[in-house]
Amino acid sequence: MDPAMMTYLYYNNPPVFDSIQLMIVGFIKNYVSVSATTIFVLTAVFTAVNVELGIAMMESGFSCNGNSVIVIVKDLLNFCINCAAFFLVGWGLIQEGNGFAGNTGFAYTKVGDEDFYEVLYLFSIVSFASALVSSGMTGKVRLSIQLLIISVFASIVFPIVIHWTWEDNGWLTKIGLYEYGGMTGTALGGSVAGIFATWYLGPREHVFTACGKFLPVHNNPAQALMGLGSLYCGWVSIMAAGALGVMDGLGALACYAVVLATIGFGFGFFVSYLISVLTCEQGKYVANVGMIIRGSVAGMIATTAVSSTIEPWESAVIGTLGCLASHWMANVMERYRIDDPSMLLCPTFAGSTCGLLFVGLFAHDTSDLAPAKLGLFYGGTLRPFCVQLLAVVMVILWSVGAAAILMKALDMAGRLRVTIEQERMGMDVVDLNLVRAQLNPKVKPPRKSRVNATDIADLERSVAALGMHVRVLGEQVFVTANQTMMMSITIDPSMTKSVGRFSVATHLEKTPRVSHISHAQDALTPRASVLSPRVSH
Repeated sequence: MDPAMMTYLYYNNPPVFDSIQLMIVGFIKNYVSVSATTIFVLTAVFTAVNVELGIAMMESGFSCNGNSVIVIVKDLLNFCINCAAFFLVGWGLIQEGNGFAGNTGFAYTKVGDEDFYEVLYLFSIVSFASALVSSGMTGKVRLSIQLLIISVFASIVFPIVIHWTWEDNGWLTKIGLYEYGGMTGTALGGSVAGIFATWYLGPREHVFTACGKFLPVHNNPAQALMGLGSLYCGWVSIMAAGALGVMDGLGALACYAVVLATIGFGFGFFVSYLISVLTCEQGKYVANVGMIIRGSVAGMIATTAVSSTIEPWESAVIGTLGCLASHWMANVMERYRIDDPSMLLCPTFAGSTCGLLFVGLFAHDTSDLAPAKLGLFYGGTLRPFCVQLLAVVMVILWSVGAAAILMKALDMAGRLRVTIEQERMGMDVVDLNLVRAQLNPKVKPPRKSRVNATDIADLERSVAALGMHVRVLGEQVFVTANQTMMMSITIDPSMTKSVGRFSVATHLEKTPRVSHISHAQDALTPRASVLSPRVSH
């Protein structure tokens, strides 16, 4: 427009000039808003794939050698199965409908352009929760059965939970439930379903001693720690995408929530490190990788639900409390012999439960962007806390009920638990046919051991005073100390300290033998040697 004409309009007809100016500014603002939102959400959601990678690395790091490959294949297939299940059924159960479930948009019909931001975001949440369910079945269930269970949860169970906690017409949202991004409720459902699955299937062989002591399998702790870093990146990316925009304060809200979740993660890591060092067996100040991972994940997830309504210093307190809750939960699971193959179920359950409940206690920075009610600690009533507690109970009942029905049906059909022979071979062999080459195929197999349950119990009582534990793998017996370090002790009939039909040597072998559960890549680490029972003549 000619400047002279603009000057004429401004001085002779100001309303017309103002209208043109507002129209131009509005067009630019809308264009920039849509473009910035698209770039922000797509980048965050695509980065959220790191969640799947992190869970796969952690499962592989804490699995036996025979299951290290199948867990990565399973998590990749989990992502693909979730795409199909969420596309066909899941999205339709989230949108509109009544307070219980949605009924619109199956197979992505009637989806607007702006709705695809929400589609990508909610799909990433469902994918994370489904991976938690399958992590409780590692090494116990065939791959095809795991994928069947995952498809049911991704298409029906978790979308209904999201409808309750995310949609405006969900019955929990209507009564006042609040959580940032709708992530924590679904994470709670995935973790509790995974815990029920691992309890129903029973522990893996030789993970618990006869005395009930948990002996975690550390196949590759370094890989598990790298998986923790990948899980953190993916989780905070999902949190950022949860704002579904960057304009009108949404971008600032997302960054604030991510910062607070990072603080919770850091405090959970540090507190867990101190606990593992100070409670180490035999007074040796050695950190426990499993405890560190549990505390970090629990601290991060506990801070997520309430991250948009608290101060930064409160996130440190909440992260510490979530860390302590996860360690308490780990002791409870050990007491009832509940195996956690990935070290993720316990911290996710403890962190998500604490996070939802803490909204009713700590929330105080309420606004239109974060419409939470005042928490009990800041002058609020008891109602918000009761609503959050009701949400925790209902999500647990719904997820456990669905898992119980599905697994009972598969169990009655005889298609659930693998046989003990298949578990010993590992799912890499059973499902993928990955057979490790023998270094010397002419070597004769070792003679079968004559060890029985009574002998093992006697041996456990004998070495318990030394802070050691007994692990039996097939036809081999090992003595372990400090969980991650393998000590070499030889059973020799010539020694005088007799334990049943055993005799325990009091010295360590100078040249330890490498076994399939020891860390062969580290020649400096003492390793377990085979304990041979005394052969009666």
